Amino acid sequence: MKAVFRILLRIILISTVLTYFSSCERKNNDIIIFEAGMLLEEFPDSVLSILDELDERKLSDYQKAKVSLLKFEAKDKLDIDISEFSQIFDDIIILDKKGSIEEQSKGYQFAGRLYREKGEYDNALDYAIKSKNLSEKSDDNTLKGMIIADIAWLYYLGNNIDTAIVNYQKAYSYLSISSTNQYRLSALKKMIGNCYLVLENKDSALYFYYESLRIAEEIEAHEMVTDIQINLGVFYIYYGDYYESLQMFEKALSKSKSDKDSLYIYLNMAEAFFSINDLNSATYYIDKTFVFLENKQNKYNPNTYLAAYQILALIEEEKGNLKDALKIKDRRIELTDSIYSELSQLNLLEIQEKYNYEKIENLSNKNKLDKRNRFLWALIIIFVIMTLFTVIYFLYRKRTITEKRLKVTQQNLEKHEKLKEKREKINNDIVHSIFLEIQKSKSGDQDFSFQQTISEIRNSIEKLNFNLSDNEITICAFIYLGYDTNNILYFLNTSKGSYQTRCSEIRTKFRIKKRGNIYEFLVNKIN
Repeated sequence: MKAVFRILLRIILISTVLTYFSSCERKNNDIIIFEAGMLLEEFPDSVLSILDELDERKLSDYQKAKVSLLKFEAKDKLDIDISEFSQIFDDIIILDKKGSIEEQSKGYQFAGRLYREKGEYDNALDYAIKSKNLSEKSDDNTLKGMIIADIAWLYYLGNNIDTAIVNYQKAYSYLSISSTNQYRLSALKKMIGNCYLVLENKDSALYFYYESLRIAEEIEAHEMVTDIQINLGVFYIYYGDYYESLQMFEKALSKSKSDKDSLYIYLNMAEAFFSINDLNSATYYIDKTFVFLENKQNKYNPNTYLAAYQILALIEEEKGNLKDALKIKDRRIELTDSIYSELSQLNLLEIQEKYNYEKIENLSNKNKLDKRNRFLWALIIIFVIMTLFTVIYFLYRKRTITEKRLKVTQQNLEKHEKLKEKREKINNDIVHSIFLEIQKSKSGDQDFSFQQTISEIRNSIEKLNFNLSDNEITICAFIYLGYDTNNILYFLNTSKGSYQTRCSEIRTKFRIKKRGNIYEFLVNKIN
């Protein structure tokens, strides 16, 4: 139920952003870019759609650089090729001048990832370290953790496993502080497990794999669960525990939604069954492996083809089909010699002719699958209709609430403007009237014309030609008449800090020392 609720909220959030985006007069580009950043973590595909709608001709260079960062990160999350994203280097120049520390750090981080995708690991590490040094000035622990995780991955690729482990643990420490994304914590635990597996530290590898699995299961990250179970399956094969390995692969297979994961699971299950001499099961899973490999729409690592041929040859050899085994081995050698030029032209059906019974079996099950698919589509349509009604309802409510808030805000602004005008009028009149009353009370002379006196003092101060403002002349008049600081603060209705600042500006214009006596200066000049 919680998962369904989360999905519904996500749909509503995206729909709301896209609806508001459609009327650009209500939002400026900075707000749109900000909202795209808020959606990036969970909806990178939606972020790309939103940013593609922006008119880049109306963006400043700084805004273009921020958009570029968001697009790069979204494509990276979606496993879209970023190897040609050389614009990031122009973005770095702009961000170094105008961007925040976090934006500058991300620029160098993404440049490092670009070099990593191209296989230039030394350059990648240089940029990743520059990014790390910048991020140390930031309070963003998530950013620090992600950058250090990139550095750890580069050390892992360079077979510097001990250093990779140290950096993965640092990354985990930063990310666990922010604790905004448990998925990342699970991924880091898994990578530490991989490192210990390479070092043949069985106990440590097993501990981190199961810690990673525990976190992934708690947050219901099914893809991560599948990935970890595959790693555990490989772990058990490596240490010869084939029965435990098969259990892990079967668990992973039950949740796998990716052709790539399923292919990898089938291939490893074939190897595990072959290792326990269950040739029929091994044959069954290697056949399933080749079903995926025959699909030319999917592109797999060349080593996957080689591994599949090797297991198939071993199975045939163990069955006593030496002729078939020899033919498969020969084909494997040919494939090895021309691995990168022949993959697109491979005709795997020539080797798989004797396994055509699967196609016959698939045809017999086609009707059942069609019925099930029709039922699933009906459920999907019902769900979409219910979701649309829900989204429309929430959007209507949000619009109503927003209009009410805008109305209240407008009323408050009007009240504020009226109050401001009233205060300005009071402040313009209050000084002279208060001066008059105070002077009368001090002198005891009810007929004393303070208005005339203050006017004469102001004229005298203005004639000194020190370019004083009206407020500064008023302060000087108070000081000349001998009023203390507290009285001046009260009658001018100002703060002590503001008053002291004004006095400092007056001393500067009078060219007297920092704490010089303004009263003495005025007495000497006016008298």
